[in-house]
Amino acid sequence: MVFARHGRANVHRAFNDPDAALVCLRRADDVCRTHLLPIQRSFHLTSIAHIDLQQGRIDQALRTYREAIALSRRARHAEGLAQSLRPLGEVLFALGLHDDALPYLQEAALLFAQLEDPAAEAEAWSRTAAILTLAGRSADAQEAWVRVQRLREQLGDMHGQLVALEGLAQAI
Repeated sequence: MVFARHGRANVHRAFNDPDAALVCLRRADDVCRTHLLPIQRSFHLTSIAHIDLQQGRIDQALRTYREAIALSRRARHAEGLAQSLRPLGEVLFALGLHDDALPYLQEAALLFAQLEDPAAEAEAWSRTAAILTLAGRSADAQEAWVRVQRLREQLGDMHGQLVALEGLAQAI
């Protein structure tokens, strides 16, 4: 039932009906909370946070991302944790809260490496490298940009490699 509700929420989102999607996701979250299903619940919360963010409820989205992170940590669920850490870090980055975003993005990058997801790892390291560059932490930024470049090379992403090399040049 939980998966069906989440699937239905995705259909509502695809048809640009975020309110109906939230209803489905919150019902799924209630079931997960009642039946103590923290891993599934963390995915529902992350989806709820995405919608809250799209609807301009930034503070609510940040709280919900943090709740999803806490659930994933307690459940020791690396994939859910990485999938919750990265968007929280990206939102904080977009809000200009770079110091707050950095630890979330770094942890997400390390988890994506463990999960062998080079595309997601490269994205997290790219944001990390940008923050380190802005902070004037040249050596750390260079190390992060080199990681991005190697991952983009592994993925065959020539544009991503160029972006990483440009970032590396800025960090020097």
